[in-house]
Amino acid sequence: MNRRSKILQSPKLIEKKRAKLVKITLVYSLCCLVFISGIFFTLRLDSLQITKINSNVAYSSEITDKVNSILNDSYLYLIPKSNFLFYPKSEIREVLLSSFNNIDSLSVTANGMSSLDIIINERAPTAIACEGFSNDDNSKCYFID
Repeated sequence: MNRRSKILQSPKLIEKKRAKLVKITLVYSLCCLVFISGIFFTLRLDSLQITKINSNVAYSSEITDKVNSILNDSYLYLIPKSNFLFYPKSEIREVLLSSFNNIDSLSVTANGMSSLDIIINERAPTAIACEGFSNDDNSKCYFID
C-alpha cells in the first residue's frame, strides 16, 4: 500500500498533471479572449450603428449636430455610443433639454437599427413681453408660456 501511494504522488505524474492544467487554462483563456473580441467587433459593425436622425421640428439640423456629437463618443473606447443597443437615451434627452429652451417635452426612440427618432413638443407662447415701452427693433422681447 505504501508503494501505491508513492506512485500516485510521483514527480513525473504531478508534472504531467500540471502541464495538462496549464494547457487547459491557456486554451480556455484564448477562447474567452476570442469570444470577447468577437462581441466588441460585432458591436462595431456599420449595420448596427445609428446613421440617420429624424426630428419633427424646423431646427432639426441643430438637433442633429448635438446628437451626432454625443453619438461619436464611445464607452471605454470599446463600445460605440452610436450602437442602436447602447445609445445614450438619457444623455441625449438632457443635452437637448438644456440646449433648447423652447422644448416642452421630447421622446427619443430607436426606429430600426440605423435610425433615431426625436419627437419634440415645443412650448406654445401665450404672450410676448418686451423690455421698455418702445416699438423699437432693438428692444428685447420674450415669449411667455
